[in-house]
Amino acid sequence: ALKLAIVATAVFAVGCGTVAKRSCPFTPRDYAAAQKYIDVNGLRMSYVEKGAGDETVLFVHGLGASVHTWKYNLDEFASRYHVVAVDLPGHGNSDMPDIPYSVNLHADFIYKFMQEKNIGKAIVVGHSVGGQAAVILALNHPEMVKKLVDKSVEFPGRLVTGL
Repeated sequence: ALKLAIVATAVFAVGCGTVAKRSCPFTPRDYAAAQKYIDVNGLRMSYVEKGAGDETVLFVHGLGASVHTWKYNLDEFASRYHVVAVDLPGHGNSDMPDIPYSVNLHADFIYKFMQEKNIGKAIVVGHSVGGQAAVILALNHPEMVKKLVDKSVEFPGRLVTGL
């Protein structure tokens, strides 16, 4: 059991080191919409955008994920809302700067992203670490969050919520 734990730890450490040193962005096979890019605080951030409703739903993925997390949700919500899903720094096709990543950093980038995109107030949907960042965003900038939804419970490919 000890050998297995040591091997698993070594494989995990090597894998994490590889991800942290990637030289090209990870591109999921099928983003649900055309990618766009925006400069936020000197970082090139990737996002997708659909729909034209009066209210904006902002989707924030979890750790190690990307916009791809929301592929089953964008079309459904775009029929009623303006939807935006963002790749957090170091994820998806956003830049991966050599900075100390934290939930607070992600919350700050979400806030600055919303400012750059002129999103005055949004329904923010977060998954896992994205949910934590969304809570911090709501605490630090309540004027930016109309509703807060945490998608930490998995349903087969669908977001279940009563927005």
